[in-house]
Amino acid sequence: MSAPAAGTPPLSAKSISRTVRVDIGKLDELMNIVGELVLAHSSIAALAERLRSERFSQGAVELGKSAKVLERKLTDLQKGVMDIRMIPVGQLYEKMSRIVRTISREQGKKVELLFHGADTELDKLIVEDISDPMMHIIRNAIDHGIESPEQRLAAGKPEKGVIRISSFQKGNHVVIEVEDDGGGIDIEKVKARALQKGFVHDLSTVSDKEVLDFIFLPGFSTTDQVSEVSGRGVGMDVVRNNIAAISGLVDIETTRGQGTRFIITLPITLAIIKSLIISCAGRTYALPVTSVLESLLLTGHDIKTVERREVTQLRDTTLPLLRLEEFLCLNRRSDRPGEFYVVVVGAAEKRLGVVVDELLGQQDIVIKSLGEGFRRFPGIAGAADLGDQRTILVLDVGGMINDTMRSGS
Repeated sequence: MSAPAAGTPPLSAKSISRTVRVDIGKLDELMNIVGELVLAHSSIAALAERLRSERFSQGAVELGKSAKVLERKLTDLQKGVMDIRMIPVGQLYEKMSRIVRTISREQGKKVELLFHGADTELDKLIVEDISDPMMHIIRNAIDHGIESPEQRLAAGKPEKGVIRISSFQKGNHVVIEVEDDGGGIDIEKVKARALQKGFVHDLSTVSDKEVLDFIFLPGFSTTDQVSEVSGRGVGMDVVRNNIAAISGLVDIETTRGQGTRFIITLPITLAIIKSLIISCAGRTYALPVTSVLESLLLTGHDIKTVERREVTQLRDTTLPLLRLEEFLCLNRRSDRPGEFYVVVVGAAEKRLGVVVDELLGQQDIVIKSLGEGFRRFPGIAGAADLGDQRTILVLDVGGMINDTMRSGS
């Protein structure tokens, strides 16, 4: 056997791959363990603070220092586990390419799909949950939005339509936009169908923005002819519900003759989040800090009623209010406090003031799913354990905003 040539590295059976495939269930289990450690740290930190306040001793000081070190290490561990769960949105785009090719061929249309921001990262579970809503939006864009080659040429457009999918990070959220250069949504046709279906009885008080929300109602469709792709009145309501289930929001912008844009705003992750712990009518809840913009201390004199909706003046804007006790149908055993807090929350461009009794502080929590049986309750994202052995509900800001805007329109 001849020896390897001089300068040639010896053969090796070692793998050159730097990646390993891990079942997402194992990552969920690891995330739960990290969550339990976070709760244990909170208990230790609270104990150290209590010992120091009751009787100042060197042992209490040392315990407090150890709790601080543990907090720093836990933060690093938490970030590491979160990074493992993140995958680029581009993995989702590959599926969309196949869908566009198939449906455009069936419809006899020419469609080009363009991507931007494929390296934007999201939690793997959110990427999986957004797959079906994205698929339906794209199917709708081809069926309803993009015109036939003949119609496009007659309108002075290139015969090949364009669907552009863009994603980018905006604060603690990721925004995915699906935009087509088709015919846009016929607002007047939507109004006529909404009247016909009985969804609205007086269009004089409904803005064009609110009219577009009718598209997301169950059973609504502007297509007269039922096809395999659309026209059955199912789909867009499921799109909104599925996006709301992962604490996301979906908005529509459209220009007649120029196209439509769907804007989906999603949290980067739903695993471990920093939350604001609040109290209302004797019950405790958590609000994700990523959706909290500011908090106000108000009295009853600061609240006005406009078109049967409670609002307050926030600088140069009018802020719609939501009383949490009414939204969750809570029974209050005592009178409302004279002073109360309004937590200003936001998702995408929408703002809402949530009226609560007290702000109890911030805490890292691990959101646990409540199961399919609770999906029909808007405004509830899941549950979380606190360090004092209590379990509280985590509020879904996107669902609360959607429900409030719909009921107020």
